[in-house]
Amino acid sequence: MTARKVDLSWSTPKAVNFLQSQAKLSLFIGGVRSSKTFTGSVKGCLIALQTPNSLGLVIAPTYSMVRDVLVKTYIDILTLFFGLQQGTDFTYHKSNHHLHIHGGGDVLFRSGENPERLEGITADWYHLDEAAQMSEKVYKICLDRTTRPLTLPRGYGWITTTPKGQNWVYRLYSEAATEAEYYAETILTSEAGIVKQAEIEHAKKALDPRYFRQQYLATFEAWAGLVYDDFTRAENVRPLKYNPELINYIGMDMGWNDETAVLWYQHDRTNGIWYLLSEFVESYIRPETLAKVIRGEEVVLSGQRKFKAPYSLEQVERIYPGTDISNRQQAADGLSLRDILVANGIDKAYFRVKQHRVFDSILSVRAKVKGADGVCRLFVDPSCKRYIGDKESWHYPEKDGVITGEMPDASNDNHRFSHTNDAERYVIDSVEPTAGSQIFGGLT
Repeated sequence: MTARKVDLSWSTPKAVNFLQSQAKLSLFIGGVRSSKTFTGSVKGCLIALQTPNSLGLVIAPTYSMVRDVLVKTYIDILTLFFGLQQGTDFTYHKSNHHLHIHGGGDVLFRSGENPERLEGITADWYHLDEAAQMSEKVYKICLDRTTRPLTLPRGYGWITTTPKGQNWVYRLYSEAATEAEYYAETILTSEAGIVKQAEIEHAKKALDPRYFRQQYLATFEAWAGLVYDDFTRAENVRPLKYNPELINYIGMDMGWNDETAVLWYQHDRTNGIWYLLSEFVESYIRPETLAKVIRGEEVVLSGQRKFKAPYSLEQVERIYPGTDISNRQQAADGLSLRDILVANGIDKAYFRVKQHRVFDSILSVRAKVKGADGVCRLFVDPSCKRYIGDKESWHYPEKDGVITGEMPDASNDNHRFSHTNDAERYVIDSVEPTAGSQIFGGLT
């Protein structure tokens, strides 16, 4: 086997430092498309090429990431950067995801979805890509599997990832400052030169500040306190008037015995600004009454309260409810709420039902409350008092003053603040899904 000299002209100084690290654990923390996965894969190829009979373990959070990203990256590096030929210089066995370099080492590709399946393997080194999306158990198993390496004098491991909150990767990153056997390097998206500055500036306008910093500046953000801690009455609340030039949407969070929340929005496509004109939040609401509310008819509620929507159904572009609207209920003779609303004059063509991942859809809304560029793109009429109170109350779980999770607190006391927030994220995440895998899926 012959291989040409490796060309590292593509590398940033930080990537070179990471490749040259001999630490027992090396961390390459980077923003999206900062070459972190590629650099980590080059490191694996180098060891496999230089160490006959060695065995490396390469792991991604999901099988599809292993298949579509890591395997392809390793093979591309061997062929394009090292000048090797598949079949002659190396062989990849697709059936068991085993890469064998003729005269060199072996690489096994695995998913981190079931950590227990990694036990029983003895390896010389491991590469965890997008490790922040995996459980710490994967890392601990890899650490144990390389304590008695097959060929190398000692086991090595490295992590390439974009941060995801202050989890176990953050702890390792923090320990690297004082732990002699650890090495950590951070690379910003802009430093890699792959993403154009105009795209970064666009993301700065479109994304929540913390999410932008996490994804592009590779910072470990704490999703702490209030879910929408950037929401303020001074910046987001102002008197609004109906604008016939804008697009109208309705967001709904359905409840039979729980509260039902309906929100009336206008959206300006030219600048991405959302306007919440009115809210309707009621418990034990009859579906027939709810249909009248949606159609824009005036209804009389308990205590002789009257309500009328700011615009009629004919002026609505789409209605975005949660998936619960399609669930058939025993209390409704086996009908879903959607069935009942359709039977009461709400054309089924208005409804758009989709599954929303809570974390990602919250980020879509946070980006509107205040973007990473400091600009608010969500305004609320002061008449929406319930919505405003929910924004100022919905929070993350906490114990002894410490935030204990990255999803909103699921207790009953906090759940009562979620209804208007859920109705809102159904709309915004459907029309402008600016967060998570919907925009960044597959980026490395």
